Amino acid sequence: MSLRRESLQALYMQLAEHLEREIVAGRHPPLARLPSEQQLMAMHEVSRVTVRQAIGQLVSKKLVEVKQGKGVFVVGPVVQHGLDSLTGFYDSLIEQGHRPTTRLLSFGPAGAAERSATVFEDAANGVPMSLSRLYLLRGKPFAVAHGLLPPYAARVTRSQANTHTIYGILRDLLGVEVARADIGIRARAVPQWIREPLKLRSGQPVLVMERVSRAPSGEPVEHSFFYIVPETYEFRLGVRGPLQISSAIKEYGARGLAGGEAGRPEGTAIRHHGRARSRRQERGMA
Repeated sequence: MSLRRESLQALYMQLAEHLEREIVAGRHPPLARLPSEQQLMAMHEVSRVTVRQAIGQLVSKKLVEVKQGKGVFVVGPVVQHGLDSLTGFYDSLIEQGHRPTTRLLSFGPAGAAERSATVFEDAANGVPMSLSRLYLLRGKPFAVAHGLLPPYAARVTRSQANTHTIYGILRDLLGVEVARADIGIRARAVPQWIREPLKLRSGQPVLVMERVSRAPSGEPVEHSFFYIVPETYEFRLGVRGPLQISSAIKEYGARGLAGGEAGRPEGTAIRHHGRARSRRQERGMA
């Protein structure tokens, strides 16, 4: 498209409207990167100032976001996950009209390194089972779930693990009731083994949600970590009355939820304690 230089409409407005039409038409799909400043300058024969003003218009309409050092990206769908009930990843997506797909990455006995700093670190009662699953939205990976289950989950087959959520395995295959869950959320650099399935670069941050679920007796029945691309997910918590942020923020120890605040602090996190109040709220996050 060539801009109309004889028009009374400013060039940056024309360029902004042109890019908006392309986004709406799907030529630049959600999460896609727009052409660079240099490319837009060359394509439309305009100055850098004009391009930046046009991008500013798109940002103000929440159509794109600027990532420092990376470029301008079309805003994608954001999944909102409430923390006031135990609603899972899959359920949150379905309830919001999304149709996610999943891929089982691994299922088998957990190694010593996987058990470290988890509620299953002591393998005196047997080796816990490890499960990793990739989540995709519109064909794009957005999360990896990595969970540990008690040793008696060894009777679950890989085929069953592929078709059941973690909570589904506990409830439907093992007959375990989940009574409560402790949840911690923090940001950290993406671990090396997560980079490839999520298609992220080294050092790029991810949201990490750590969850420990317990039976009515207080016995831990799963310990999971969810590595989430932050552009696609947000957590929400509704409370009655004022929320005292300072009392909710704690130093997150090296052992995370497995060891309270013991160990070397690795960052700051919000910790949330939830109780399952209905069968719907007990559905799994992985």
